Amino acid sequence: MFPQNGAKVPEIRFDGFTYDWEQRKLGATNTFFTDGNYGEAYPKSSDMTDSGSGVPFLTGGNLKDGKLSLDGASYITPEKHSKLTSGHLLEDDIVIAVRGSLGALGYVNTDNSGWNINSQLAILRTDKSELYGKFLIQYLLSWTGQNELLKRQTGSALKQLPIGAIKDVEVPITSIAEQEKIGEYFDSVDHLITLHQRKCDELKKMKKYMLQNMFI
Repeated sequence: MFPQNGAKVPEIRFDGFTYDWEQRKLGATNTFFTDGNYGEAYPKSSDMTDSGSGVPFLTGGNLKDGKLSLDGASYITPEKHSKLTSGHLLEDDIVIAVRGSLGALGYVNTDNSGWNINSQLAILRTDKSELYGKFLIQYLLSWTGQNELLKRQTGSALKQLPIGAIKDVEVPITSIAEQEKIGEYFDSVDHLITLHQRKCDELKKMKKYMLQNMFI
């Protein structure tokens, strides 16, 4: 669903769309970039709390298959969160790991809005009149997108993906209407995968229970 090898249109396309696509560097779009490098304001141990009273403070380990996960998440106090405004997540943001789990991505939906990020992560916030976040993340999750990101990593012992390098990544752009169609399509596929995964997990638990109780 994305143009390949210099083509101006993808091989697979929804009906009703005929325009040529264009390639543009992320830095040439109106996308806003920021990260969780808060300097001296970075949370200390006294700023950490539990899930009952805190705000999720995400690391690279919380980015899984294009989603944000709270498995093993840390939490900061609401007071500290209110001071770290550059890391506040908004719906349709894309979170990307720039240290550690390089290239890992997570899409911010309604449930994740208002969370915060640590120094391993950065935020891509697109201009919705130009680039739809739900579309962009699907491209960045593709083999081509991941290759574009990872070939720009720097460092040897401690590899990083600087924001300046991310801005240099070329992305395909089509009309907002087509972007929305593609983004929603892949979102529905991801939803089906999640449902089937849950069903699979439930069947595995049932099998384990039966195996433990059907033999003497």
